[in-house]
Amino acid sequence: MVSLHKINTQCTSNYHHHHIKNTCEANKPLVHGNKLSGCKAWGRGLSAPQCRQNASWCLRSCILCFHLHPLPLPRLPLCSYVMSNGYKPAPLDLSDVKLNAGQEVLVDKLAENAHNVWAKDRIKQGWTYGIQQDLKSRRNPRLVPYALLDERTKKSNRDSLREAIRTMVGYGYDIDPPDQEDDQSIETIRFFRVEQTYALKTGKWYFEFEALSGGDMRVGWARPGCRPDVELGSDDQAFVFDGYRGRRLHAGSRYFGHPWKKGDVVGCMINMEDKSMIFTLNGELLITNKGSELCFADFETEDGFIPVCSLGMSQIGRMNLGKDASTFKYYTMCGLQEGFEPFAVNMNREITMWFSKRLPTFVNVPPEHMHIEVETHFHYYRLLF
Repeated sequence: MVSLHKINTQCTSNYHHHHIKNTCEANKPLVHGNKLSGCKAWGRGLSAPQCRQNASWCLRSCILCFHLHPLPLPRLPLCSYVMSNGYKPAPLDLSDVKLNAGQEVLVDKLAENAHNVWAKDRIKQGWTYGIQQDLKSRRNPRLVPYALLDERTKKSNRDSLREAIRTMVGYGYDIDPPDQEDDQSIETIRFFRVEQTYALKTGKWYFEFEALSGGDMRVGWARPGCRPDVELGSDDQAFVFDGYRGRRLHAGSRYFGHPWKKGDVVGCMINMEDKSMIFTLNGELLITNKGSELCFADFETEDGFIPVCSLGMSQIGRMNLGKDASTFKYYTMCGLQEGFEPFAVNMNREITMWFSKRLPTFVNVPPEHMHIEVETHFHYYRLLF
């Protein structure tokens, strides 16, 4: 389990290191009178306890809406500033840490929540809204809903919280939103997969999927035991790319690459030797938020894998397994030179495909059923001759 106290301590410590480093670069005094300068990581000259409290608020908000997972990442290069007393601040180098779209959404949510926490405390202290700030009358123009704040204030809040999230990512924590329930029912999704007898167990293979409608569809590889009544990627049987949302799915989901558009082509590659999967979009490699081109790796290969895709309501896609490799659109750009072969290479006939279809099932109801009562009515009718 992630140590929440450890994350909080790391964030607070990193803010302090940045404060000392920035103060040294600006040639500002570290000591005012007999007091050590407070931590200004949040941009408001806060004391150390206040800085820890803000880091704690940020962390608790993350826990409510997001999953935190520690990842074994190496420590980034640190700056070397040595004080006369031997102290050397060592903040993380966050210059290469970029937030993905989902993490930017988290920044906005944290900024709004921080504003609501601040407003609640002010109202509790007797403050009210006023056009201008009046300390004596306890009036503040920022006691309004977050959406009505001026852009300068919202940007200031977002910038400070963005640094908090970047710090967590820099320390190696993977921040992703939990899986959301889709409005689309499983009954409106149709699955397509290759016949199980074609399951791959060795070699390097490639096929393409063209998103003709650009909507809710998934494509990738699955074990022969994948079930038609379970969404692709929601269990451990399928490894797929959701181009509609820009996510990779396997027993959960993570942000990956970017969403597709109508007419885009996804290249799906699997290497059974080093146990890895790669996806391309219009010939360009899709990468994770950590900069890796491997979408999935280190999976079991004993059962083999087959191409699979799912289409939502009114969606249209075309799966090209490569019986005629010249029909591939981006195989020569990424796939051929890397040694991947078309899935249907050297096959003399069309590959058998299976698709899902939900049909009603009728069974006899026993007379003593626990939850269903069966009543039989007899009617007599008079026949006239």
